[in-house]
Amino acid sequence: MGRKSRVTFGEKLRLWRIRMGLNQQEFAGKMGLSRTTLSAYETGKRPTASFVRALKRAYPQIDLSAYIDDNIEEPTVVQERVTIEDRLERIEEKLDRLLERLSQ
Repeated sequence: MGRKSRVTFGEKLRLWRIRMGLNQQEFAGKMGLSRTTLSAYETGKRPTASFVRALKRAYPQIDLSAYIDDNIEEPTVVQERVTIEDRLERIEEKLDRLLERLSQ
């Protein structure tokens, strides 16, 4: 019985991009990244929590839970970081709006 080869996160990322019919520049641009940064992830750079957050925001249709493996941080860690960062971002936005109203 032969060993089944594992597909890396980078290979999966490239497949998602190709299936969407996008080149690296287009795919990365929607995430706010450069083409060279995306290329690094597609060729084996380990994804960071901020990369995963940018990917999920730009492409919510991609179900990352089905593709998490040893090449990426544990999903619970990533989810926890994303949740905290999202909450902080919303709090900052609310504070900005409040300060703007108070200054009027």
